[in-house]
Amino acid sequence: MIQTKIAAPDKKISTPESFYEEPSQVVRDGRLSWEEKMVALRNWEMDEKAALVADDENMTSSESSDPGSVHSQRLREVQLAADSLTRPQVSLTESQRSECHMLTAIIAMNIDACMFYRQAAAGVEQEGIEKNYYALEKIHRQIVSDLSLALEKTGHAMWEAESLYLSRYCIFRGLCANLSPASDIEAVAIIGKAEEACEAAVIEALEETGLSPSSRFHLSGCARLLQSANHHLMAIGRLVRAV
Repeated sequence: MIQTKIAAPDKKISTPESFYEEPSQVVRDGRLSWEEKMVALRNWEMDEKAALVADDENMTSSESSDPGSVHSQRLREVQLAADSLTRPQVSLTESQRSECHMLTAIIAMNIDACMFYRQAAAGVEQEGIEKNYYALEKIHRQIVSDLSLALEKTGHAMWEAESLYLSRYCIFRGLCANLSPASDIEAVAIIGKAEEACEAAVIEALEETGLSPSSRFHLSGCARLLQSANHHLMAIGRLVRAV
């Protein structure tokens, strides 16, 4: 994928290398916001990468492929400067904090599901059942991705949401530890109940009042994805009965 620079009216942001001797000076510039600093460093990084490519293509320098070359060193400095920028924490209302806790707990629930289905797929010999397990894992992996994006927009990672996860969303963890890959109808039924509980948890979350538009949008998409899981469970059930 070709990355392009981010246009900015302030030349210090669009061409920072023309105004700063070192990338660390961008970080220390109190006149720029966190977002402006990140854009400036991103643009500087693009310039250094472009310079490295030009050196390699034109063979203008015997050091072009050397990790110790000027552009290579500067690129590392830019990346280190970007890594050192800590996103400013925004004060959250109690409602926003509860929403972040909920998203984090639901993400953890779906990570458990991913782990279970990957484990289940590795433990079966029937190709059809394995394929459907991987499809179910993909559904939950997509949910993790979507909700992580919603949580990222708040600028917060809520590790303290563990108690909420354990009390309301710890649905698949037990299956990972105690349930062998589905080889009979009873096992498929247990997995089906876990999927129903997972979908119910997301629907319940959607009923929360004061939910942000972004979280509501992502949770609605997750609910639709979970509804499609039933198709794969039914397919697994048919295959197990046919064995």
